[in-house]
Amino acid sequence: METNTVATKTTTKTFADAIEAAERDAAIKASKAQAELSELRDDIERWNDEYYEAAARVSAMRGRFARGVETASAQEFAEALAAEERAKLLANKHINSTNPDGEDPRILRAERALPPSDKKVAKAVASALLEANTFPAAQVFSTFADVRALVPTEADAPVLIVSQSESSWDGTYDDRQYKRRSAFPGITYTADVAVSLYRRPEHRDIVPERVVRALREVGGEVRNPDSLNVLMRSVGDGLEKDEVRFTVKRIEDLNVDPELKARRDDWYASRRSTLSEAGPQTGMGVFMSLGR
Repeated sequence: METNTVATKTTTKTFADAIEAAERDAAIKASKAQAELSELRDDIERWNDEYYEAAARVSAMRGRFARGVETASAQEFAEALAAEERAKLLANKHINSTNPDGEDPRILRAERALPPSDKKVAKAVASALLEANTFPAAQVFSTFADVRALVPTEADAPVLIVSQSESSWDGTYDDRQYKRRSAFPGITYTADVAVSLYRRPEHRDIVPERVVRALREVGGEVRNPDSLNVLMRSVGDGLEKDEVRFTVKRIEDLNVDPELKARRDDWYASRRSTLSEAGPQTGMGVFMSLGR
């Protein structure tokens, strides 16, 4: 009796596949965190409404009692006080604040804890390094996923990964520091990134000056470029890992709308022309003019 044997094809998972899988998981995590933040915002808005309504009800009762008008029982008054206290706690109105109309600290904490959801800056940095041929023969990846646990094989090396641990801020580093919107959204971004190189000993290592130069060639800017330190360690299997972390103060999105960029450039050109015609100004004068 003849038996037909069907061979099972096995697919080898590549390092690129591992990066892609990590990004899918990171996207799900980021989406969930964004949904939870949105839900928290809705809850806090509702709790604030409940607090003001409860406080107004208690205030009205107190006013009537003070005039000797007995319109509510002791139990009703106690329930109103309890409702006010409950709403006060939920709405965070029990905390003394120098800025009572500012953002709720719970929202600020949730925003700071948001996982990254894009890789605009990492992708632009990776593109700049490729364009400058900073790491010849290296496979280059950009990602917003946490891929520190992923280590390529010796056969894959050299492998360069540019990752960002926060979402890209639409604007420059100064915009992010002052939490202001960019004058021309959708062009320039800032974020903290890590450049990790997995290599064999004979491969070129990370030289910060080359990384900074590559970014400058595409109009990017690194914060404290003279203070970058490279962490070097062995990861086994004949591989070394170099890593340098830094803040990209500004870099253009690779998918920027050319028309939007042209309008931005024309606007800045017109402002420079106006300033030069007005004669010499102090640094503060220039800053105030550009802010108008």
